[in-house]
Amino acid sequence: MPSMWSSICDLDDSRTTFGVKVRLVRSYGNPSFTNKEEIVSWECILHDFQGDRIEATIPKNLIATFKDQLVEGLVYGIKNFKVVHNTKKNKLTTHKYKIILCEDTKIHELFVQNFPMKRFSFKSFEEVQVKDNLYNGSLFDIIGVLVHPGEVQIRTSSTGEQKKLIELTLEDTERRRLYCTLWENYVDDFLKLFEKENQDTNILIVQFCKTSIYRGEIRACNAFNVTNLLLNADVPEINDFRERLVKESSLNTTNNSSISQGAKCTLSNDDLFEGMSNLKTIEDILFDDESGCSWIIGTIDRIDWDYGWSYLSCKRCMKKMIKDERQFYCKHCSAHYESATLRYKIKVHVKDDTGRAQFLL
Repeated sequence: MPSMWSSICDLDDSRTTFGVKVRLVRSYGNPSFTNKEEIVSWECILHDFQGDRIEATIPKNLIATFKDQLVEGLVYGIKNFKVVHNTKKNKLTTHKYKIILCEDTKIHELFVQNFPMKRFSFKSFEEVQVKDNLYNGSLFDIIGVLVHPGEVQIRTSSTGEQKKLIELTLEDTERRRLYCTLWENYVDDFLKLFEKENQDTNILIVQFCKTSIYRGEIRACNAFNVTNLLLNADVPEINDFRERLVKESSLNTTNNSSISQGAKCTLSNDDLFEGMSNLKTIEDILFDDESGCSWIIGTIDRIDWDYGWSYLSCKRCMKKMIKDERQFYCKHCSAHYESATLRYKIKVHVKDDTGRAQFLL
């Protein structure tokens, strides 16, 4: 007896008797272009057992019938629906067709063992920042530590239109960073989420985002109304990411343990703050255009060992020198010298309650 369930890849517009067994990846309201408060349809993204995805639309007159039946992440059996060509300009999947729910469509939650959970399609920060991928139109997901929540800004376009934005800074498990710009209503969504879910270490998933260039840098940004923000959510992807961070932190602690074996020094509050008239946070330093000397109070949580702690420097310009067979050569001075001076530099990663930055000692 043939199965009543079809694979998403087999769907076409030849009939309306298909049935699919799918997991709901994303569900959201699609507002009117002229009135953001009016929802004209309810949009869904589904994936089947093979991981193939397709878009599904609930027309405005059926939103009340089906919307409350659908919960992101659950598995459903859906039968009696239309399949039409997906003519949307900004497609959310690569499928040629899309599903339209009808009055006689049947939806039931299913409890299926071993049904795959493929809610996310993550890209590494390196992949996001590849220029060749900038304008291919594909949407993707990113995950990282929220190292800086940014501040709300107002941008005025050439036509005088003002738009609200916020720039987030994310960091992956290998300390690579990526900017993510959120626009308009996503600014408010993020601020509410951050106020509610803020922790010492915040893990953020930005689901269904796209790439853009802002301030000369390739970054992620929200896409239409489909983008979804998950901050410290109890999902396997965030829990696994947090575990990897703990392991990485433990490894760094082991590598740096010899540094903590030296003599201890105890300072009173008066000793610590004496002369700190220009005390700043890391956030202040990162976003302050003024140069000068400042104090910060933070914790060193990582030391870069890749480039060593010292280098041979030129006595004249103090730049790094290259040692050849008999002499030392300075590229900056374009000259050879018989001797060089050993200088020390250490790159450390320092964090406080406002962010993380790299310092050169």
